[in-house]
Amino acid sequence: MTIHAVWVINKAGGLVFSRSYSDTLPALPLNTILILAGTLHGVHAITSRLTPGAGSGGMEAFEAEGFAAA
Repeated sequence: MTIHAVWVINKAGGLVFSRSYSDTLPALPLNTILILAGTLHGVHAITSRLTPGAGSGGMEAFEAEGFAAA
């Protein structure tokens, strides 16, 4: 698996760190990265409440055709 970018999101959903490691993909504007980080944080928070079982951390990976985020 190739890592194209790293985003670190704090508990409040704010973007703490963002770095792109891909030279072939176009760079995303900062506003787009902030929106995606906030969206992923919200989805993680919702799924951590919906999952049954103690100790479940919510969404840990997101996979789609041609895309995977873990």
